Amino acid sequence: ETKPDRRTGNKGSREATGTLAGTAFVKIIVQMNRFKQIFEELRQLKEGFKTSEPISLTSEQLEASNKQTEERFTKISTLSTDLAQRGWYLHDKMPLKYINMLRPLLRTNKYAEVDAHMITYLCHAFREIEQEIISAFPERAEILSAAFLGHHRKDYALCIPVFLAQADGICSELLGVGVYSRAKGIPKTASAVERFKDKFTSAFLEPLRVSGALNANEKEKHQYPDILNRHEVLHGKSLDYATSINSFRAISLLCYLCSTVFSERAFEEFKKQEGQI
Repeated sequence: ETKPDRRTGNKGSREATGTLAGTAFVKIIVQMNRFKQIFEELRQLKEGFKTSEPISLTSEQLEASNKQTEERFTKISTLSTDLAQRGWYLHDKMPLKYINMLRPLLRTNKYAEVDAHMITYLCHAFREIEQEIISAFPERAEILSAAFLGHHRKDYALCIPVFLAQADGICSELLGVGVYSRAKGIPKTASAVERFKDKFTSAFLEPLRVSGALNANEKEKHQYPDILNRHEVLHGKSLDYATSINSFRAISLLCYLCSTVFSERAFEEFKKQEGQI
């Protein structure tokens, strides 16, 4: 029997396979059922509108509405990318009040306040996030639980490398490529997320299309001198990474993969089942 990779917990080759483990696939099915219920509610709502008076919009109004929608997508995309440049990733359950506070702070380079807001949110939602990550990938529960315990105990030197390695393995399960992998300098996740066509979730996936602080390579790391870098940590080059803020950064990446990316993968499976793609 092939032993699990000690870095990521994946069985078999260290190359990303993209095959979901059994229990994670069950969670996908649960998500698919949730989407089915939502779509049924939307169908009923649509049927109800057919019996009402039609809403007439001028071409100018339609154009303005479409423009507003595109602007929202652009703002989410920009926010997601700007946060990734600082080593942070959005949780898909993050309240709008936090998102609205982050945007002007990033725009005015108030990074200390950005860090403070991200930590405040993660502390507030910590129990929910921890349970969400472990329940999504229960076959990794022993490793993840030990890492979260390390965070609680402030053993950051031990938990941060585990969080970073597990993020790589989880991304491999969901997308078929590691979150830090490159091809000709471009993140492999960029091509892996192209199959997701929904504009809203695509905006949240923008950090996977570009390099950021966490996945910066040797030539790029000088752009992020004060931010956690996976290469420096896992290759033993960084000796000052063991801090609370860096542990929260690593957790935000795990949270992002297990919420936003996981949900998008579930939605993709749902659409396939429904014959929509």
